[in-house]
Amino acid sequence: MAEWIRKNPHANWEAEERERHTLQPSADNTCLVRQLQRQTYGRVAEHDVKLRKNEVERAATAGFGVFHSADDLGRSVL
Repeated sequence: MAEWIRKNPHANWEAEERERHTLQPSADNTCLVRQLQRQTYGRVAEHDVKLRKNEVERAATAGFGVFHSADDLGRSVL
């Protein structure tokens, strides 16, 4: 294996890619709180904004893992 690594100096590409790509925090949508929605559900609550933010970040983290982690690539992310 050591010989293969010497012949392939860019074998650590996954770590290099991970350093170049970082997850951005989801948007701050607190300005939507108490605004009237177009649907029949009424107004946007603070809880709705927090829940959406958490779910978006969870999904982004899972997706990021699939594309940037050799460990997650071969197994279920859910």
